[in-house]
Amino acid sequence: MSKIKELIKIPGFARQICCSLVLCGFMFTTGISITWPTVIPQINEDPTYENLDLTDIQWIIAAMRVGAVMVPMVAGTFMERLGACRVLIILIPPTIAFSFVIAFVPSKIGLYVGRIGHGLVNGIINTAMPTLTAEITSPEIRGVLASVRKITGSLGMLAMYAMASFLPWRMSTVLGIMPLVPAFFLLFYVPESPYWLVKHNREEEALKGLARLRGPRGNPSEELEKIKKAISEKPSVTVRDQFRLMKKSENYKPIVLMTVITCVGIMGGQGIIFQYAVFLFKEAGVTIDEYLSTILVGVIRLIACIVSLFIIDLIDRRPLLIGSAMVCALSLGMTSICLMVPEIPRILILVFILLYVTSLTLGVSIVPGLVISELIPTQVRAMGVAICSNVSIFTALVSSVTFPLMMVGIGLEYSFVVFAVFNVAVGALFLTVPETRARSLNELQDVFAKKPKKTDRAPEGSPTTPVSINVDGDQGHNISVIKPEEIGMNNLAFVEDEEDHDHKKV
Repeated sequence: MSKIKELIKIPGFARQICCSLVLCGFMFTTGISITWPTVIPQINEDPTYENLDLTDIQWIIAAMRVGAVMVPMVAGTFMERLGACRVLIILIPPTIAFSFVIAFVPSKIGLYVGRIGHGLVNGIINTAMPTLTAEITSPEIRGVLASVRKITGSLGMLAMYAMASFLPWRMSTVLGIMPLVPAFFLLFYVPESPYWLVKHNREEEALKGLARLRGPRGNPSEELEKIKKAISEKPSVTVRDQFRLMKKSENYKPIVLMTVITCVGIMGGQGIIFQYAVFLFKEAGVTIDEYLSTILVGVIRLIACIVSLFIIDLIDRRPLLIGSAMVCALSLGMTSICLMVPEIPRILILVFILLYVTSLTLGVSIVPGLVISELIPTQVRAMGVAICSNVSIFTALVSSVTFPLMMVGIGLEYSFVVFAVFNVAVGALFLTVPETRARSLNELQDVFAKKPKKTDRAPEGSPTTPVSINVDGDQGHNISVIKPEEIGMNNLAFVEDEEDHDHKKV
């Protein structure tokens, strides 16, 4: 309660929350897009559509990932040229248009075009939205807003499950995108990022935007000066420089390790359970209606998302993820046993799936994103996050396409065994990751650096001034003596994580 009172005292708290809620509307529609395949069984019953075979189903579901694979290379360019807020405004009309293509073009082509289009625009939106949120809000409330985004995404998933249960599929498709209509008009009242405006020599607009956001109790002039100073002092690291820095073990090791962990987690069934939920419950013969079962999945995910707000900074990252991965593996293994033994009540399959969703949401699906932003060194963070994001999206695409083939080839029960093994692998791999909770980014910068030999120590009686190791792209390790008061936080870049393997931007 005391923390809430402190947040309310932040200048312009209500204004910043209102702007952030407008932006969170995009996460709601992302949740809708992720779980939209729930309506596919209705499409197969629609007499105006030809029947969708297994190949059609797997590629229509995966089509959104196909679009998303193309995004990371262009999202940053659009934002740099146009500004995050303007990019969001521009992309709302095509997002709505693609939903209408899915709903009203009476052919498979409409489904493919609409899903690929949603992948493209959602990928850019989910890069621009968290970036804009971080740059217009006070640091004290950014963590809370990141959690609100996750909850909003879960609400969208639950809404799609519910609409697919009670409404015709065309109506569900169109209604799911409707929150973007008011968001389009409200975005004209959301200020552009002051960082982007300062970079483009529009300081007067940045000052007006900050004044609007912080209200009468704020000090926009002082904040503007801090932004200008941060931009001017931040070193410019080119793509070529980052490639050179990748040769150093402290730079490439965390990127490779966290990319592998993220991809192995995806292969453990993360997206599959939500995208194929209605098919899974029908194939497994769960006694409860498959659509009602998906609603329960959405409710449990939402509750787990809310609980994660309170535990993510109370429990160390390693035990949280390892414990989560083991519970995920256990629940998937028990699901497989239930499928293999017909005498076991089918309702237990739903129980174990709900246990899996709970554990996944509390750990495996959120901790890797946090650790990536904490472990990757500042100078290569842009490239490191981009590499991890691209490989993760491609892995999700492969997982989505291959799952129907696994069901046909080895059966649903052994598919769950494979998912369980991947979750055990995630837990085992995370044993090699250093703990990051309650450690500063400055402290974590060189955690993978080669340790100096014990013989490399200063002679007795020499000054004990702290020594820092600065990494330069052309000169390798440059050892320099730095006084404690000269060590600042100006060169640190912070990354906000997004929902369901969504994209990140430095």
